[in-house]
Amino acid sequence: MKSTRASAALIVLLAVALLGGGSFAAIKGGWFDGASKRAKTSAATTTALVTAQTDSGASAAAYVATMGGVIGTLPESKEKAFLGQAGTIALSYLPAPDPKKLLEAEKLKVAYLTGQLELANTLTANALRDSQTANERLARAISAKRASDLALEEAAAEARGANSEKFLFLCLAIAAGALYLWTKASHISPLTLSSVVNDLRSGAKEPNPAIAALDSATTPFQQMNVRAMAWARDKLSKLTS
Repeated sequence: MKSTRASAALIVLLAVALLGGGSFAAIKGGWFDGASKRAKTSAATTTALVTAQTDSGASAAAYVATMGGVIGTLPESKEKAFLGQAGTIALSYLPAPDPKKLLEAEKLKVAYLTGQLELANTLTANALRDSQTANERLARAISAKRASDLALEEAAAEARGANSEKFLFLCLAIAAGALYLWTKASHISPLTLSSVVNDLRSGAKEPNPAIAALDSATTPFQQMNVRAMAWARDKLSKLTS
């Protein structure tokens, strides 16, 4: 009987290990995860959007700053005071001027102030073309960001339903494991009963009061399983003796 109890204890420990290991693997293995790729996409689109907005603002700041330099050379007037203050306010909303665009704005200023109108028109056309390209880039970044946000919202809705199903399945698995452990801990198997019956029969012929007591405490199905196990155990002991 000691070997039987040892086997039962080993089975219980093995079941606990499998149940715990399965639950740990389900959670740590990413069963309830799946948003890492979408999170990376969202972070990338955010970076692209911020970069596009900053570049556009820095380009605008370069031209505003150059305008401020020209305004400072004008005769004093209410208009000059207003333009100077408005330029200062505009720069306060913008990032630091782009050094490359500062050079472009300076060339445009010199071309106009020196009367090089053809050059000024060419520089203006180039600047406007660059502005259109920057605006298109910004529009693509905004569109990509909106798409990634929408994907996150849809994935979150799907994940709530999927995680509910997974959680329910995990609860059922844990309940089944707990039921199995309870059965192993609180019930006697037909295999164990067959060992008891063989021990009892080896010391007395039937009818045996102990076997009768066991029969009265078990169901017909359990008695059938016990008789089958006892018969198999008896045959096995004869073959190995």
